[in-house]
Amino acid sequence: MKKIKSLALLLVLSMLVASFSLFASAAEGDIFFATDVHGRTDNLEYVLSAVAEDTQVDTVVLGGDYEVTVYDLDDTIAGVFPDAATYFTTGNHDYAGDGLQETGEVFVNDRFALFMIAYDDFKDATAADILSTYLASYNENEATAGKPLFVVSHLPLHQDRGDNYSADLYAELLNEAGADMDIVYLWGHNHTVDRTLYFMPVGDELTPEGGETITLNFTYATAGYIKEGYGLAVQVNDETITFQRYDTYGKYDEMQTVNRIVPYVAPYDCTTSGHIEDEKSFEAAAKAFAYTCSECGSVVRERLSGDCDGNGIVNSADARFAMRCSAGLCTPDATQTAVADVDGSKEVTEADANSILAKAVGLADAALAWTPVPVDENGNLVA
Repeated sequence: MKKIKSLALLLVLSMLVASFSLFASAAEGDIFFATDVHGRTDNLEYVLSAVAEDTQVDTVVLGGDYEVTVYDLDDTIAGVFPDAATYFTTGNHDYAGDGLQETGEVFVNDRFALFMIAYDDFKDATAADILSTYLASYNENEATAGKPLFVVSHLPLHQDRGDNYSADLYAELLNEAGADMDIVYLWGHNHTVDRTLYFMPVGDELTPEGGETITLNFTYATAGYIKEGYGLAVQVNDETITFQRYDTYGKYDEMQTVNRIVPYVAPYDCTTSGHIEDEKSFEAAAKAFAYTCSECGSVVRERLSGDCDGNGIVNSADARFAMRCSAGLCTPDATQTAVADVDGSKEVTEADANSILAKAVGLADAALAWTPVPVDENGNLVA
């Protein structure tokens, strides 16, 4: 009977994933990005209201071309998210002044940092020097190390608009820094041209204006054009960053997810099977956290608790694997058992599968430790 019950749960697992709100579980509010209001505060209100159906927003960032005052923008935003902090930089229709951000770091909080580039500073490359200095010390700065950086500019990098002729310089800076940190570059301006490049994750190829094609080390996306009726809600999680585009009616397209890089980690002590506090090493590896063993010098990686297939993210496939194991349909090895046994019962159970599913959709049980599992370079459990 238990096997039949588990099989039934396995069959409906995919449907359960759809029943959860993937975008409503952040401990703190999400971030809303957009550009190019062009006087359409009505569209801004409609898009924000659509976002509010799914999630709370605590930060609103707009990237230029308003044709209304900052007070109009604040009033519109406050009508939907009264407690949200608001930040605005300049586009080609704006003039620097009160309430509009100059080039530089706007703020850093527990989840991310925000850097904005003013329109005129982008054009004359003044911002490139400021950005270069900022990126050079990002991972050494205790306030920013390990946190995703959102860079917001009115201007795109990929297309000749007659005013973004320094784009290749910015692309080079971001790509170099992006090898060791999470960077998201958000832009607007060309809302009437070339919508095909509205979201490009790490690994895609981009040809910046005036430069050669590069393989991206950062995420490149439109912030969303309010005049055209859509914007972007972003959620920063421990292992991922999710992007959901909204129009005036609701979700505009499928959610995009990118895996985060976590550059600074404590060395792993093989003798105590624990991390050495107050020490940091730069051993981040793709899809796994990596540590240098302080005793033997070998590299010890960590599998995320619940990440049964070792792809660097906990998702419904991991929950299905755990459910199959709990139903006796597969036999997990020692590493898979340690990763799937999220409640510490020393076996893979239905409860583990349900907990992994909950984590996959952002509703992880806070009572569980979700302690990462150390593995060697071959993926085998480190006892």
